[in-house]
Amino acid sequence: MQSFKYTIMDERGLHARNALSLCKLAESFGSKVILRANNREADCSNMMALMNLRAKEKDSVEFTVTGTDEDETLQLLKATVPTIL
Repeated sequence: MQSFKYTIMDERGLHARNALSLCKLAESFGSKVILRANNREADCSNMMALMNLRAKEKDSVEFTVTGTDEDETLQLLKATVPTIL
């Protein structure tokens, strides 16, 4: 299990469009990606669960990766998340 933290920079927070992008990204990995925000957690492959986090601009979130390709998944997330959120 590996994780990293990120602060949401999008002024609209985690909204439908970027939640969908994050969901599609997470589905492309062999590892499971969990997002924690506001004392809640969601599987990143579940768009509705992501929306229910109600993450806003400047909220600190944590991505946790578990699975066979953790290293690769974590590196791709770190590179891609800033373009999504």
